[in-house]
Amino acid sequence: MIPAISSLPDELLITIIEFAVFEAVSTDRKTCSECAAIPNSRVVKALSQVSRRFCQIAQPYLFHAARAQHDGSELTYSINSMAKLRETLESREAMCSRVRVLNIYVTPYTAHKDLEAAKHILRRLARPNCLMLEAGKWSHTRQGRALRMAVVNAASQWATGVRHVQVAGRLDSISQLLECRWRDLVRLDLREVDLYSSQEDETFETGTYGNASFTALSLKDCTLPPDAIEALVRWSGKLERFSFIKSKMHSTALGWHPSFLPMLKHQSSTLRTIELCCGNDFGFNEPIFDASLFPNLTHVRLSSCRDTKVLGPSVTHFTWDLSTQQPYSNAGGIRAEDREDWSQFGMREEACLRSIATAAVAQDAALRTIHIAFNPYYDEREAPNPWNHYNTLSAWYPWELMERVRDEVLRPSGRELTYSKPPFESKEAWQRDFAAAVKQRENLLKRSIVEAQAQERELRRRGHR
Repeated sequence: MIPAISSLPDELLITIIEFAVFEAVSTDRKTCSECAAIPNSRVVKALSQVSRRFCQIAQPYLFHAARAQHDGSELTYSINSMAKLRETLESREAMCSRVRVLNIYVTPYTAHKDLEAAKHILRRLARPNCLMLEAGKWSHTRQGRALRMAVVNAASQWATGVRHVQVAGRLDSISQLLECRWRDLVRLDLREVDLYSSQEDETFETGTYGNASFTALSLKDCTLPPDAIEALVRWSGKLERFSFIKSKMHSTALGWHPSFLPMLKHQSSTLRTIELCCGNDFGFNEPIFDASLFPNLTHVRLSSCRDTKVLGPSVTHFTWDLSTQQPYSNAGGIRAEDREDWSQFGMREEACLRSIATAAVAQDAALRTIHIAFNPYYDEREAPNPWNHYNTLSAWYPWELMERVRDEVLRPSGRELTYSKPPFESKEAWQRDFAAAVKQRENLLKRSIVEAQAQERELRRRGHR
C-alpha cells in the first residue's frame, strides 16, 4: 500500500517539496549552484495552503532569493522595494537566515533611505551565499555608480561570508572593487562591466595582488582594458577557474587580446579550468592558447582551435564551443534565431578535430573527453524548415563527421567524444528536412524567374504603345 504523502517523514517531504518548488532560472553555465535555480513563489504559496505542515516547510523558501529590484519604470523607483524588503525581514526575523541569494538593483532614483535600508538588510542577513548588484542602464550616471559602489562596500563590510558576487553595469574604477574584502568569496562574476571613460587609465596598486579569496573569475561582455583584467586575475590569491566570454552581438566588448596568455601565466600553477569563448568573432585577433604552460590545467573550453595547443600535461577534458554566445531567452533556452549556422561544422572542422584527437593518441596525452557544443538553427515545427535555416548548401550531416572521428580515432584508444543533442532524431530525418528545404529553395527560384519574366514582358508591352 502506498503511504499518504502527509505521513512521510520530514526529510523525505522536504526533498519532495524542494523538487517541486525549485526551478532553473538560467541555463548559463556561469551561474553557481545557489542562484542557477530559485523557488517559484507561486508554487510555494500553493503548497503552503495544502496543510499546516506543508506551510511550515514550504513558506521559508519564499525568502531563499530576496529581491530588491526596480519595477521597470524609467523615471522613478516607485515601489520602494528596498524599504519593503527591510520591513518584511524585520517582521519575520527568523527568515533572515533563509536568504541565500540577494539581488539589489540600484538606480539613480534610489533614495538615501533606500541605501540605508540596503545596508540594514546586509547587517541583518545571516549568511547570503550570492550577492547580485545590478545597475543596468542607470550606471551611466555618476549617482547610479556611486550608489551601487556604496552597496558593494557595505556588502564587503557586513556580508563577509558571501561566496558569490555578481556585478553588472558601469564602474568608476576597478580599484574600488579591489578594495573590497570578502573573506569567504569563491566566485566573482562581472557582466557587461565597463569603466567610466575618465578612469580608463587608472593604475593599480600591486599591494592588492594575491589578497582576494575567490578562486573563480568570470568576465562576460565586459569592456575593460587588459590591465584592468590583469589586476583582477592577480587580485586572487589562488585562481583556479578563469572564464572570458564575448557574445557575438556585443561588438564593443573586449575580444581576444594577445596579453591574455601572459596575464594568465601569473596563475599558471593554480589554474584548473580556462574558458575563452568569443562567439566565433575574433576578427583579426585569432586566439593563441597553449595548455602546456599550465601544469595543473584539467579543463579547457575554446571557441576556436586554430593556432592553439589544447593538449597539456593534465588536460583531461576539452570543449570546442561553436556557439555564438548569444543571450538567452526568457524561457531559459537559446533563441532559435541566435543559433549557429548548419555549415559551421564541416569538413575543415572535422580535420581540425581529427588532428587534435590523433595528436592525443600519438602522444598518449592525458586528454580523455572531447565535447562539441554545437546548436544549429532549427525551429522544431512539423513543416519543412525554410531554406535560410541552412544559409549555405551543406551536403554533410555535422554529427556524422564528429562520430567518424570518435569511432575511428578516439574510442579505439579508450577516449570519448560527446556533443550537444542534435535537433533531429537521425541523419535520415535531417536528410528529409534538408531535401524539403532544397525543394523549397528551387520553387522560390522558379517563382522569382517567372515573376521577373512577366515583369519584363509587361515593360516591353508598355514600350510598344
